[in-house]
Amino acid sequence: MKLHDEQQGQWSNRTGSTLLEVSISIAMVSIVLGVAAMVGIAGRKAFVTANKQAQLDSQLKIALDRISAELGSAISSSLDPQLTGMVTDTDEISLAQVLGIVDGVPVPSPDLISFSFEDDPNDPVDGLDNDNDGVVDEARVVFVRGSGGTSPSAITICKNVRRHLQGEEEGGGDENGNGLIDESGFLIQRDGNLLSIKITVQGTNANGESVTKTSSASIVLRN
Repeated sequence: MKLHDEQQGQWSNRTGSTLLEVSISIAMVSIVLGVAAMVGIAGRKAFVTANKQAQLDSQLKIALDRISAELGSAISSSLDPQLTGMVTDTDEISLAQVLGIVDGVPVPSPDLISFSFEDDPNDPVDGLDNDNDGVVDEARVVFVRGSGGTSPSAITICKNVRRHLQGEEEGGGDENGNGLIDESGFLIQRDGNLLSIKITVQGTNANGESVTKTSSASIVLRN
């Protein structure tokens, strides 16, 4: 009888230990799976964000390459505004390009070109996402050949442009600390013969999260 009781006690102890071990194992597996799930979610989030950033980078490169190519043959005296003196930045500019050189003097093309920051006609400024692209009140950069003429041709060279440069918000302050107040998402600045262009675009990734990207280019005025 005593032997039977001892055996039964040993069995109970083993059973209790086994149940405890199983519970610990389950808890550990749950923790590992939870961590793996969190890592997987974070990894996917990083991937979709990087994918959208790559798309915005490509869009910015195409736009800045086009602007740089057109401004590269600008006649500096034709810039309007000139961006000298007190006003050295703008979000719209028109100019004449070099048609040729005669006796060392640049001959301007009769057709002016221009770049301008304009509202997106599909998403008027009303605080709503009217075109359902995940961006509210976006703008665009428009290139016009024959600006001021009788038959100008206009194309949008950059869309989903942020209303203000990255870090800047409406309200009369200089939130991004660049010395400018409420500058737009398309900015041209001049320092001597150097023109600098900045564009901020934004979009949403596959998770519906906002992604913002800014890029810049510089052009030396040679004419």
